[in-house]
Amino acid sequence: MVDDTKNLGMYGSDTSLTRIQEDPMEARTETRTASLIVVSGKEIGREYKLNQDRMILGRSLQAEVQIYDGKVSRKHSQIIIEENNLFTLVDLRSTNGTFINNDRISEKELTDGDKIQVGDTVLKFLIQDKLDEEYHDKLYHLATTDSLTNLFLKRYFYQELDREILRAKRYKRTIGLMMLDIDHFKQVNDTYGHQTGDQVLKSISFLIKDLIRREDTAARYGGEEIVLILPEANPSFLGEIAERLRSGIASHEYHVFNDENRIFNLTISIGVTCYSETNEVESHDLVRQADEALYEAKEAGRNRVATFTI
Repeated sequence: MVDDTKNLGMYGSDTSLTRIQEDPMEARTETRTASLIVVSGKEIGREYKLNQDRMILGRSLQAEVQIYDGKVSRKHSQIIIEENNLFTLVDLRSTNGTFINNDRISEKELTDGDKIQVGDTVLKFLIQDKLDEEYHDKLYHLATTDSLTNLFLKRYFYQELDREILRAKRYKRTIGLMMLDIDHFKQVNDTYGHQTGDQVLKSISFLIKDLIRREDTAARYGGEEIVLILPEANPSFLGEIAERLRSGIASHEYHVFNDENRIFNLTISIGVTCYSETNEVESHDLVRQADEALYEAKEAGRNRVATFTI
């Protein structure tokens, strides 16, 4: 709503001032949401949106806020959300206690900015608007994702693998693990330059993400090595996926940086292993098995898939 008036003072009799008046009908209420964000612990930056009436914090696979910390009980504490937008944290007789701002509690109402400690993990309780959420999403993306390939980082990969192994143990499921390495990648850098090498890594990462399932996890393990976690994948299915990846990357044409007319091909070698009831190992053992299979593939001539024999 606009109100034009004449100001006969310092601006002179011919000066018109425009006064902007807010129309109550045009006012907007920004939706605000509540979240827990890990600020100290294994998964710094991870956000849990508080969008259910009751949410359990703990190591249990059924917990809505899953915390992979040996000092946290399976069902450690619970957040109760009431209709009047009150958030109450209740300790569930945990072994090591629940703390808010360093004070041990049995039950306490949460306020914006409170720090909750369970075991060695600290979570911050925040009431956020859309901009706050986007900001924290970006921070978490930066903390978990490789900037060149847009694949997950090695640290995130191990956290996710530990998580999947816990699920597999509980529900008697399988997990496929693959380790991929670009054959003769050093020659690409030496022949066409490091910028072309970076482009190759981007292209292969994009192809891999396009060829695997949405529930699979792809991470840059180091250099030109990429690792994949494939939940509930049996050996037969893993063989099919590995061959699809190998042939898809081998048939793709790669361009020299800033020269679209110069193209070349390259290949990858893949090592495959599978977590199962007959191969119940920890995450570092599963990675070692995939690495040994990858070494076999390279020793056998590269551009092939090798499977770890249990």
